[in-house]
Amino acid sequence: MSAFPPGYVVSPLISAGVTFLLIALVTMGAQRDRSRRAFLLVLTWLALWCLFTLVMRSRQTAEEALIWSRAVAFSGLLLFVAFFHFCHLYMGYRSRWPLVLVYSLFVPISALVLLTNLIISRVKVASYGYAPEVGPAGTLIFGAMQLLIWINFIRLLVARHRSEAVEKKRRYLWIAVAELLPLLGAALDGFTDLPPMAIWANLAFCTVCALAILRYRLFDLHVLARKGLIHLLVSTLIATPYVGAIILAISFFRGRGSELWVYAAAMIAFALIMRPAYEWARQRINRLFFSERYDYLEALRNLFTTADALASPQELGTNLTELIRRVLQASAVYLLQPEADSLDLRLVASSGGAVGSPEPVLGSASPALQWLKKQRRTMPAKSLDVDPSLQNIPQAERAVLASLQAALLVPLLTPRGNLSGVIVLGPKNPHRAYSTEDIQLLESLGAEAAMALENSLLYLEAVRTREIWQTWLDSLPDAVVIVDRQGIIRFLNRQGTQSFGARIGQSAFFPARALSQDDAPLRFTETIQGREYEIAAAPLVDPEANMSTAFVLRDVTERRQEQARREQLEIRARLASHLASIGEMASGIAHEINNPLTAVIGYSEILGLQPLPVAAHEAVAQIVSAAKRVAGIIQRLLTFARQKKPERSAVDLNELVRSTLALRSYALRTGNISVRLELDPELPTTVADAQQLQQVLLNLIINAETAMRTAHGKGELILTSGIQGESILVTVRDDGPGIPQEIQERIFDPFFTTREVGQGTGLGLSICHGIVCEHNGRIWVRSALGEGAEFHVELPLLKAEAQSRELEKPRFQAPHTRVLVVDDEAAIRELLKTILENEGHQVDTAPDGRTGLEYISSHRYGLILLDIRMPEMSGIEVYEKAKEIAGSIATRTVFLTGDIMAAETKAMIERTGLPFISKPFELKDVLNTLSGVLKDR
Repeated sequence: MSAFPPGYVVSPLISAGVTFLLIALVTMGAQRDRSRRAFLLVLTWLALWCLFTLVMRSRQTAEEALIWSRAVAFSGLLLFVAFFHFCHLYMGYRSRWPLVLVYSLFVPISALVLLTNLIISRVKVASYGYAPEVGPAGTLIFGAMQLLIWINFIRLLVARHRSEAVEKKRRYLWIAVAELLPLLGAALDGFTDLPPMAIWANLAFCTVCALAILRYRLFDLHVLARKGLIHLLVSTLIATPYVGAIILAISFFRGRGSELWVYAAAMIAFALIMRPAYEWARQRINRLFFSERYDYLEALRNLFTTADALASPQELGTNLTELIRRVLQASAVYLLQPEADSLDLRLVASSGGAVGSPEPVLGSASPALQWLKKQRRTMPAKSLDVDPSLQNIPQAERAVLASLQAALLVPLLTPRGNLSGVIVLGPKNPHRAYSTEDIQLLESLGAEAAMALENSLLYLEAVRTREIWQTWLDSLPDAVVIVDRQGIIRFLNRQGTQSFGARIGQSAFFPARALSQDDAPLRFTETIQGREYEIAAAPLVDPEANMSTAFVLRDVTERRQEQARREQLEIRARLASHLASIGEMASGIAHEINNPLTAVIGYSEILGLQPLPVAAHEAVAQIVSAAKRVAGIIQRLLTFARQKKPERSAVDLNELVRSTLALRSYALRTGNISVRLELDPELPTTVADAQQLQQVLLNLIINAETAMRTAHGKGELILTSGIQGESILVTVRDDGPGIPQEIQERIFDPFFTTREVGQGTGLGLSICHGIVCEHNGRIWVRSALGEGAEFHVELPLLKAEAQSRELEKPRFQAPHTRVLVVDDEAAIRELLKTILENEGHQVDTAPDGRTGLEYISSHRYGLILLDIRMPEMSGIEVYEKAKEIAGSIATRTVFLTGDIMAAETKAMIERTGLPFISKPFELKDVLNTLSGVLKDR
């Protein structure tokens, strides 16, 4: 193989490359019909024939070349058959029997014979390369192939003669000429001893096909494919002398021992020399095939260069229609564009025809418009009468198109498939038909014009959108600021300018946090120029991919203040509701405890009056003391839980401290907290609301208890009282961790707390501060870290109005009378009965209200002891009904109650002014009350 000329191997490689490029360009065509697919099959077998030839010529021995030469012969056979198939379809023959005959008989028989030595008997080595020798059947097979091609050639000539279209006549002629070239090459290779000519004949076949596609649009290729085909043709023409020059150089330097750089230098030199030739050939090809359009393209280039500087789509449309009319010599050109809302196409610009009309030319659902979108090519106006899919066009649209004398409708479609408009062309002057080149020009113009129109509309829309957004943003009550990554303001609405006096280009007037593209939007609060702003920030990427951050600043100063006030009121309301619930619960507990506790105290006191041993008397005294202690706890619980209007009266602060501590005695004891009292025994009373002050002391004690228990699980609580000038000073001191200075400044602020969420409202000390201030006092803290905390409460020393206190006189000995006891607790009924009978009274008892009313109806009583809280019928109901039975009953009733603080009980006692005995009562309470009532009667 080394003795063969280099061109022997290179030529099939070049031919294969050109064929593959032609396959790619034909594949890029706009249509996908059967004839195109058949032509692609022709090119495919041609490419395989070139590749098999390349392999055959590269073999080392004639025996190997023989095998591949048969593959070459078989691919050549199928090449001719495929070309016959293509021509059959392209000429529009409907009969299938010629194809069936060829594919079912000729191809299988030839393939079987090729496996033997009947077609190619052997391969010999000639001076130029391998030369296959034709066998006995070779002449017959190759003759049949030539007969098939000649039949096809005659059919092409007949089709050309019958065709009325000039362009079709030319296409048939070019196909016939192209068919003869590989036929000639095959005949020379098969029947002569000349060097192989089929390769060069096939290269010529590709060139002729390219010329036919370019010049007469053998297939409807896109503009890009047609331009590529031009470069392919030029490259093929230039490659032949270039390769020949390289082969000549190799042959010249091979025997002279030249270095590799010599070959490289020669190739570079040839490439530089051939470059001007390439440009010259390209220009000549352009002039040859696009002589008319060559000047059109320059005009179009000027149009779209000007389009970038045009101010409006209207101006662009006017220039576009004027240019198309001048270039194509059209009588009139119209531009239709869709409306923004309905998408109906209206006339917006024209040249040589009517001006814009408010009426739509084509509706958004028009069949003509749908055809243009789907086919993506020019529609001749005559198609409106012959195309079945266009017969449903409304008469109004037909009338408008007729008035415009429409000849062509050209869709302006962007690469994304969006319809920017439709160009309507009137008849061509002077009464000529639009050529294929004219239509091709319009279709090549369509995408660029569509993009220019769309860009113009987008620019106008962008300007309008910016104005709308600017107006909208300026109307916002919030400041909108856009800051770049360097902290420079790039946008500012009117509110931002008015509120902060900032300007675009200045540094941000607040801590503008730069966000990256992947960051999530965030919210934060910032104090700017003494006011509180809620700021929302989000990353922003402009069209140039520059990162910025958009901020929306809302002034929430007044809203936060109002919110704080509202939350404080809500918490106070919830606290009041909570305490009311506690009060109701405490009332129920007190009622259930006070009733049996009353019996314990009463019977213990009665027992204590009996002659008993000393030890028994002491035991009874312990029972009475313990029971009274329980009664005190219940009373303090009721007093604290009940919410009532402030009542100023004389208050013993020492006693208030002790009673408040008693409420927390169990918690302090179990929390390992010792209590030390340093109370001034000479401390005078002052005028205050005991319940409110107890709330202050209880809050301070609980805070100290919590701090010590949290810090070290134990501690010492010290409470002191004393006189300081004209004030009384009470101090609550602990040995907890202390309070930092920065917290001390805010410790009395509403909602300020150092505890975790859910463990404190932040209102305790704020309420304490309010209560003390209402009493014209003051409260403050002294503390240091590690040294505990001291809370000081200073109250003015006020003297209560003098009240005459009569010396306790001996109890009046009441006259004996009949007494009715109405109570649902049997123990209390029996206790009162025992006490009263010991005093000489006659006593009846009733377990409920109804029984009590029956007694009142049938007997006259000097005194009625009536429990207020009873099931089924309360004491209040019994009292009202008893007055109806005997009016004098109102002055002879004493109420029994376990919860004097209950609203209903207080209202009843205040309304009637009757005396009451509070449970649990002592023996003296009952006797003194009865003496007072019977004495006044």
